[in-house]
Amino acid sequence: MTLAPSDRAAIVRSARAHADTWYVWGGNSWDGADCSGWVQLVLHDAGIHPWASRFPFRHDDTCATAWATWEPVDVPEVGDVAFYDSDRNGKPDHMVLATEVVRGVVMEVIGSSKGDSGCTSVEIAKQKGARVVTRRKRNAHLFRRDFCGWRRPVIRAAVVGSAA
Repeated sequence: MTLAPSDRAAIVRSARAHADTWYVWGGNSWDGADCSGWVQLVLHDAGIHPWASRFPFRHDDTCATAWATWEPVDVPEVGDVAFYDSDRNGKPDHMVLATEVVRGVVMEVIGSSKGDSGCTSVEIAKQKGARVVTRRKRNAHLFRRDFCGWRRPVIRAAVVGSAA
């Protein structure tokens, strides 16, 4: 299934409501989340369930998994996700959610891009001031050399319950 305009609006509302979440590497809750955890939470909160896992999410629902299973897109829309591969090994390790697209140009990108990978707890995140941030630049996704492309979440039925 593709994202409907109402889905995209719900994603933007959720992303903006949670844009000040603490960045915590490996985190997947509103108390602290890394890039993939934060994107998963925003999508889940918006009623979009692209992961086959239960909620709360398993840590193995990673950027590389989303990159391999979501629909590739050339022209991003609100709700699409930019992926980055810092190791250049073909397995993306960072994702950023697009929340505004004007005439095909991404204007606002929200993701855990300020996070320090050494933030393994909310306490450390607070000490370092690492939070999910908003960037507002034309073609913001292209400012990083490790940008590898856009993907669109593939909507699946939600599985309710706790992770095994």
